[in-house]
Amino acid sequence: MPTVEITNTHPRKRIPRKQLLRLISIILSGERKSNSSWVSLVFVTRRTIRRINKSFLHHDYETDCISFPLHPPFDKTIQGEIYVSLDAAYDQSKIYRVSYFNEVLRLAAHGCLHLCGHEDLTERSKKDMIDRGERYLNRLN
Repeated sequence: MPTVEITNTHPRKRIPRKQLLRLISIILSGERKSNSSWVSLVFVTRRTIRRINKSFLHHDYETDCISFPLHPPFDKTIQGEIYVSLDAAYDQSKIYRVSYFNEVLRLAAHGCLHLCGHEDLTERSKKDMIDRGERYLNRLN
């Protein structure tokens, strides 16, 4: 069973902890990653994710999710960190007309897929990644 650590640093917003643990396990299994994988999910405010984005990626803007793989490319054992802005999740849940918890799960899935090696640099790869994330979310239910 992969190790999934969850930290919520947001002062007001809550997260679906049990579903997040299951979702990450489903994704890692589906992507054929090792049971000895380790993923840290950190939930933050919009200010914090902007600071992380600026400090580490040199992008001075807010984003919804940032992933930092800590393993060699194409490795079967995933090690990495995913940062999710709960403020962005809340805002996007209104835009996409989904529940707040559903959007939190979508962003966590997106971050995990990045750790697994998927990219979303083109419109096609972005659509493929979103579709893949939706398939994993459907398996969660």
